[in-house]
Amino acid sequence: GAAGGEICLHGADATHLFSLIGPLSAMGLDIRIEGDVIRAARNGLLSPFELVAGPYPALPTDMHPQLSALATLATGPSVMRDTVFPDRVLYVRELRRMGADIRAEGGRVEINPSRLRSAHVRATDLRAGAALAVAALAVRGKTTILDAGILERGYEDLGGKLRTLGATAETL
Repeated sequence: GAAGGEICLHGADATHLFSLIGPLSAMGLDIRIEGDVIRAARNGLLSPFELVAGPYPALPTDMHPQLSALATLATGPSVMRDTVFPDRVLYVRELRRMGADIRAEGGRVEINPSRLRSAHVRATDLRAGAALAVAALAVRGKTTILDAGILERGYEDLGGKLRTLGATAETL
């Protein structure tokens, strides 16, 4: 969604992904499930959203930072609330370094459409690092994510998977 391309996931089990697939579809991503294959593409503009992350079967709280990063690309203001970890907002400061018009207050994150730019940012935790990776996929130029090793511990071979999709990603 951030890069504006298309992805095809083979061997996927969509059973537990519907709480994420619904909001992504509502944002304007074209998501199709065909057996064990999930296809997703962004064919146009992204719509703003108001989402609440919570315990299963709600939207996974682990996706809150990444969706906030994606919301910077939407056509209007979005709101994200996390009822499980309302203080998990360290990523907000780092997204601002990339030009995001985003603020967090009282467990509520408000995201306005933004023109993101490459920057040197820091992965303060695993989910923050993932949000920065999403934002980096949306910009031209080189974004350096400091302390990105946390991403490799949380997401097996993330750099390799991003390269498979056409991104230029390297671990320093």
